[in-house]
Parts: sequence; structure tokens; C-alpha cells
Amino acid sequence: MKPSAQTTLVAASAVAALLLSFPATSPAQNQINVTSNNGPDDVFHAFEKYNDKAPITVAGVVTRLNWTNPHVYIYIDAKDASGTVTNWSVEGYPPNTLKRGGFPSEAIKTGDMVTISAFQAKDGSNTSGGYEITLADGSKKIMGPLGK
Repeated sequence: MKPSAQTTLVAASAVAALLLSFPATSPAQNQINVTSNNGPDDVFHAFEKYNDKAPITVAGVVTRLNWTNPHVYIYIDAKDASGTVTNWSVEGYPPNTLKRGGFPSEAIKTGDMVTISAFQAKDGSNTSGGYEITLADGSKKIMGPLGK
């Protein structure tokens, strides 16, 4: 998620105020650098651990919801072709971001059947960064970034 111009301005103003609070001879004034990259390759920091070149689809039953900051986690039991059940952890945006985007916590509950489009963790574990979820009622919601 890219910061708005207003958010960037507020953050830069806060840093400037901090720098001005140091004496003019303080080394801190010369050692703080502020950068912002809002270009097309900018990726939300938490999702760097997922391979955006390897999309996966995981379908199963919701076993647990962790709808808290800093990021939402949805846990599902998914069956493979042989019937083996694997528990997946799927990370999403922060709760407030999801709510503002039309995906409130009330839209999903333990026991619901869902399908999640995601990027698997680079380490190959059963964790992923979700970008779209299809809920039990068939509606689709944005869950996280689409990658680069």
C-alpha cells in the first residue's frame, strides 16, 4: 500500500521537527536520511517474504482468525488431491485497511469455506501472503497486495 502525498508530507514534517529539536552542532542532524519510493516496484514491507512470482490458490475451511494489528491472519485447513489436510496461514492487510476496503471482520467466521489467491512464502512453508479471498457467499474481497 502506497502512502498518500499527505501521509508522506506529515511524516517528513515530523522528521524535520525532530531534527530541529537537536542543537545545531548535533551529529544527529547530519545522520538522519528520509527516503520514499512510491514507484511501481514499491512493495509493502511485510509481504517481502512471499514469492510474488509463484501464485497459489488455497481452498478450505477457516480454522482460526487473528483479526488484530499489525496484520490479519486467516488459518485454513485445505485438502490436497489425495485427501491430506494441511493447515495454511494466510497473511493479509491490517484490519482497518481491510474494513475500509469493504472486508470487515464480520464477513468471515470459523467454519466458513473460502478460496484464497496468494503468494507462497519464499521458504516453502505453508504460509502465504493473500491478495484475494472468495468468501462462503461467493463475494470476492481484496486481502493484500498483488506483488510487483
